[in-house]
Amino acid sequence: MKPEPYSFDLERIFIGDLPLVFLGEVLFRTVIIYVYTLILVRLLGKRGLGQLSPFDFVIVIALGSAVGDPMFYDDVPILHSMVVITVVVLLQRGVSWLTERSARAQRFIDSEPRRLVCRGVVDFENLREELLESEELFAALRIHGVRQLGEVELAYIEPSGAISVISSKAPSPGRPLVARTDPNFPKRYEARERVPHGASFACDCCGERLALAPGGSFPAHCPRCPSTAWLEATSELLGEPSTLR
Repeated sequence: MKPEPYSFDLERIFIGDLPLVFLGEVLFRTVIIYVYTLILVRLLGKRGLGQLSPFDFVIVIALGSAVGDPMFYDDVPILHSMVVITVVVLLQRGVSWLTERSARAQRFIDSEPRRLVCRGVVDFENLREELLESEELFAALRIHGVRQLGEVELAYIEPSGAISVISSKAPSPGRPLVARTDPNFPKRYEARERVPHGASFACDCCGERLALAPGGSFPAHCPRCPSTAWLEATSELLGEPSTLR
Protein backbone atom coordinates (compact mmCIF):
# COMPACT_ATOMS: atom_id res chain seq x y z
CA MET A 1 0.00 0.00 0.00
CA LYS A 2 1.44 3.32 -1.06
CA PRO A 3 1.97 5.68 1.91
CA GLU A 4 0.20 9.03 1.89
CA PRO A 5 2.41 11.98 0.92
CA TYR A 6 3.72 14.07 3.80
CA SER A 7 2.11 17.41 4.48
CA PHE A 8 2.88 20.07 7.09
CA ASP A 9 -0.46 19.92 8.92
CA LEU A 10 -0.73 22.08 12.06
CA GLU A 11 -3.94 20.38 13.12
CA ARG A 12 -2.20 16.99 13.04
CA ILE A 13 0.85 18.39 14.85
CA PHE A 14 -1.08 20.03 17.71
CA ILE A 15 -4.19 17.85 17.99
CA GLY A 16 -3.31 14.59 16.23
CA ASP A 17 -5.66 12.21 14.50
CA LEU A 18 -8.02 11.83 17.45
CA PRO A 19 -11.00 14.11 17.96
CA LEU A 20 -10.65 17.21 20.11
CA VAL A 21 -12.82 15.66 22.82
CA PHE A 22 -9.92 13.27 23.55
CA LEU A 23 -8.26 16.16 25.43
CA GLY A 24 -10.87 15.65 28.12
CA GLU A 25 -9.81 12.01 28.40
CA VAL A 26 -6.18 13.09 28.64
CA LEU A 27 -7.13 15.39 31.52
CA PHE A 28 -8.99 12.59 33.27
CA ARG A 29 -6.13 10.11 32.75
CA THR A 30 -3.56 12.62 34.03
CA VAL A 31 -5.48 13.36 37.24
CA ILE A 32 -6.04 9.66 38.02
CA ILE A 33 -2.42 8.62 37.38
CA TYR A 34 -1.00 11.66 39.17
CA VAL A 35 -3.05 11.13 42.34
CA TYR A 36 -2.40 7.39 42.40
CA THR A 37 1.35 7.85 41.86
CA LEU A 38 1.53 10.56 44.52
CA ILE A 39 -0.05 8.22 47.06
CA LEU A 40 2.32 5.35 46.26
CA VAL A 41 5.44 7.52 46.12
CA ARG A 42 4.80 8.41 49.74
CA LEU A 43 5.74 4.79 50.45
CA LEU A 44 9.23 5.45 49.10
CA GLY A 45 10.03 7.66 52.08
CA LYS A 46 12.30 10.70 52.15
CA ARG A 47 15.41 8.68 51.34
CA GLY A 48 13.96 7.58 48.03
CA LEU A 49 13.37 11.20 47.12
CA GLY A 50 16.55 12.80 48.46
CA GLN A 51 19.44 10.42 47.83
CA LEU A 52 19.44 8.70 44.47
CA SER A 53 21.43 5.49 44.35
CA PRO A 54 21.88 3.54 41.06
CA PHE A 55 18.82 1.47 41.99
CA ASP A 56 16.81 4.65 42.62
CA PHE A 57 17.63 5.86 39.11
CA VAL A 58 16.09 2.64 37.77
CA ILE A 59 12.99 3.39 39.84
CA VAL A 60 12.76 6.92 38.42
CA ILE A 61 13.07 5.67 34.82
CA ALA A 62 10.52 2.89 35.35
CA LEU A 63 8.02 5.21 37.05
CA GLY A 64 8.52 7.85 34.38
CA SER A 65 7.48 5.48 31.62
CA ALA A 66 4.65 3.89 33.60
CA VAL A 67 3.25 7.27 34.64
CA GLY A 68 3.69 9.16 31.38
CA ASP A 69 2.42 6.75 28.75
CA PRO A 70 -1.17 6.25 29.99
CA MET A 71 -1.68 10.00 30.37
CA PHE A 72 -1.93 10.61 26.62
CA TYR A 73 -1.84 7.24 24.81
CA ASP A 74 -5.41 6.14 24.20
CA ASP A 75 -4.37 2.49 23.71
CA VAL A 76 -2.68 2.20 27.14
CA PRO A 77 -5.27 1.23 29.79
CA ILE A 78 -5.02 3.08 33.11
CA LEU A 79 -5.35 -0.16 35.07
CA HIS A 80 -2.24 -1.60 33.38
CA SER A 81 -0.26 1.48 34.34
CA MET A 82 -1.50 1.33 37.94
CA VAL A 83 -0.32 -2.28 38.19
CA VAL A 84 3.15 -1.33 36.88
CA ILE A 85 3.44 1.62 39.26
CA THR A 86 2.36 -0.53 42.21
CA VAL A 87 4.86 -3.29 41.39
CA VAL A 88 7.73 -0.80 40.93
CA VAL A 89 7.03 0.88 44.28
CA LEU A 90 6.69 -2.47 46.07
CA LEU A 91 9.98 -3.62 44.52
CA GLN A 92 11.68 -0.50 45.80
CA ARG A 93 10.30 -1.08 49.28
CA GLY A 94 11.42 -4.71 49.14
CA VAL A 95 14.93 -3.76 48.09
CA SER A 96 15.10 -1.13 50.86
CA TRP A 97 14.06 -3.78 53.38
CA LEU A 98 16.73 -6.14 52.04
CA THR A 99 19.54 -3.56 52.11
CA GLU A 100 18.68 -2.62 55.70
CA ARG A 101 19.18 -6.22 56.79
CA SER A 102 22.04 -7.35 54.57
CA ALA A 103 25.36 -5.48 54.28
CA ARG A 104 26.26 -7.55 51.22
CA ALA A 105 23.03 -6.60 49.46
CA GLN A 106 23.58 -2.95 50.36
CA ARG A 107 27.08 -2.98 48.88
CA PHE A 108 25.80 -4.63 45.70
CA ILE A 109 22.85 -2.30 45.17
CA ASP A 110 23.92 1.03 46.65
CA SER A 111 27.71 0.56 46.36
CA GLU A 112 29.99 2.15 48.96
CA PRO A 113 31.82 5.45 49.38
CA ARG A 114 35.20 5.37 47.66
CA ARG A 115 38.16 7.49 48.71
CA LEU A 116 39.40 9.89 46.06
CA VAL A 117 41.80 12.09 48.07
CA CYS A 118 43.97 11.19 51.05
CA ARG A 119 46.09 13.82 52.81
CA GLY A 120 46.23 16.14 49.85
CA VAL A 121 47.00 13.50 47.20
CA VAL A 122 44.51 12.07 44.71
CA ASP A 123 44.02 8.30 44.83
CA PHE A 124 44.59 7.86 41.12
CA GLU A 125 43.54 4.19 40.99
CA ASN A 126 40.20 4.87 42.66
CA LEU A 127 39.68 7.90 40.46
CA ARG A 128 40.17 5.72 37.39
CA GLU A 129 37.87 3.01 38.80
CA GLU A 130 35.11 5.60 39.12
CA LEU A 131 35.70 6.74 35.51
CA LEU A 132 36.48 10.28 36.67
CA GLU A 133 38.99 12.78 35.35
CA SER A 134 41.13 14.76 37.77
CA GLU A 135 39.64 18.02 36.45
CA GLU A 136 36.15 16.79 37.37
CA LEU A 137 37.34 16.10 40.90
CA PHE A 138 39.08 19.48 41.14
CA ALA A 139 35.87 21.22 40.02
CA ALA A 140 33.89 19.41 42.73
CA LEU A 141 36.47 20.42 45.35
CA ARG A 142 36.28 24.06 44.26
CA ILE A 143 32.53 23.94 44.86
CA HIS A 144 33.36 22.94 48.45
CA GLY A 145 35.58 26.00 48.74
CA VAL A 146 38.87 24.07 48.60
CA ARG A 147 41.72 26.26 47.35
CA GLN A 148 44.48 23.67 47.10
CA LEU A 149 44.74 19.92 47.68
CA GLY A 150 46.74 20.29 50.89
CA GLU A 151 43.55 21.50 52.60
CA VAL A 152 41.87 18.11 52.05
CA GLU A 153 42.40 15.34 54.59
CA LEU A 154 39.94 12.97 52.90
CA ALA A 155 37.50 13.19 50.00
CA TYR A 156 35.03 10.49 48.98
CA ILE A 157 32.64 9.86 46.15
CA GLU A 158 29.38 8.80 47.78
CA PRO A 159 26.91 6.21 46.38
CA SER A 160 24.76 9.12 45.19
CA GLY A 161 27.68 10.44 43.11
CA ALA A 162 28.24 13.48 45.35
CA ILE A 163 31.76 14.37 46.51
CA SER A 164 32.17 14.73 50.28
CA VAL A 165 35.18 16.47 51.81
CA ILE A 166 36.85 16.26 55.23
CA SER A 167 39.13 19.25 55.70
CA SER A 168 42.60 18.91 57.19
CA LYS A 169 43.13 20.47 60.63
CA ALA A 170 46.71 21.31 59.66
CA PRO A 171 46.72 22.08 55.91
CA SER A 172 49.99 21.63 54.04
CA PRO A 173 50.99 23.20 50.72
CA GLY A 174 49.44 21.39 47.78
CA ARG A 175 48.45 21.50 44.15
CA PRO A 176 46.49 24.74 43.56
CA LEU A 177 42.95 24.20 42.27
CA VAL A 178 42.82 27.20 39.97
CA ALA A 179 40.84 26.42 36.82
CA ARG A 180 43.03 25.90 33.76
CA THR A 181 41.09 28.59 31.91
CA ASP A 182 41.99 31.17 34.57
CA PRO A 183 44.59 33.70 33.37
CA ASN A 184 46.39 33.24 36.71
CA PHE A 185 46.81 29.49 36.33
CA PRO A 186 50.32 28.76 37.68
CA LYS A 187 53.23 27.86 35.47
CA ARG A 188 53.50 24.19 34.52
CA TYR A 189 56.90 22.52 34.53
CA GLU A 190 57.48 19.54 32.27
CA ALA A 191 59.54 16.40 32.84
CA ARG A 192 63.33 16.86 32.90
CA GLU A 193 62.94 20.63 32.83
CA ARG A 194 65.36 22.50 35.07
CA VAL A 195 64.08 23.24 38.59
CA PRO A 196 64.09 27.07 38.86
CA HIS A 197 64.35 27.29 42.65
CA GLY A 198 64.10 25.12 45.71
CA ALA A 199 60.46 24.45 46.61
CA SER A 200 57.80 21.80 47.01
CA PHE A 201 56.21 20.88 43.68
CA ALA A 202 52.96 18.99 43.17
CA CYS A 203 51.96 16.67 40.35
CA ASP A 204 49.56 18.45 38.02
CA CYS A 205 47.27 15.39 37.93
CA CYS A 206 47.24 13.75 41.38
CA GLY A 207 48.91 16.33 43.63
CA GLU A 208 51.81 14.10 44.77
CA ARG A 209 54.38 16.44 46.33
CA LEU A 210 58.15 16.39 45.93
CA ALA A 211 60.71 18.73 47.47
CA LEU A 212 63.17 19.64 44.73
CA ALA A 213 66.44 21.55 44.97
CA PRO A 214 67.40 24.24 42.47
CA GLY A 215 69.46 23.22 39.49
CA GLY A 216 68.09 19.70 39.34
CA SER A 217 65.55 18.28 36.89
CA PHE A 218 61.88 17.45 37.26
CA PRO A 219 61.17 13.68 37.33
CA ALA A 220 60.32 11.90 34.09
CA HIS A 221 56.86 11.16 35.51
CA CYS A 222 54.96 11.24 38.76
CA PRO A 223 55.59 8.21 41.02
CA ARG A 224 51.81 7.84 41.57
CA CYS A 225 50.36 8.49 38.12
CA PRO A 226 51.46 8.82 34.47
CA SER A 227 51.54 12.63 34.56
CA THR A 228 54.75 14.40 33.54
CA ALA A 229 53.71 17.95 34.50
CA TRP A 230 54.34 19.73 37.81
CA LEU A 231 53.02 22.83 39.55
CA GLU A 232 54.55 24.66 42.46
CA ALA A 233 52.69 23.70 45.63
CA THR A 234 51.03 26.63 47.36
CA SER A 235 49.37 27.42 50.66
CA GLU A 236 46.87 29.80 49.09
CA LEU A 237 44.89 29.87 45.86
CA LEU A 238 47.11 32.11 43.79
CA GLY A 239 50.06 33.01 45.96
CA GLU A 240 52.39 32.13 48.78
CA PRO A 241 54.44 29.42 47.08
CA SER A 242 55.88 26.80 49.36
CA THR A 243 59.52 26.83 50.36
CA LEU A 244 61.89 23.93 50.29
CA ARG A 245 61.76 21.90 53.51
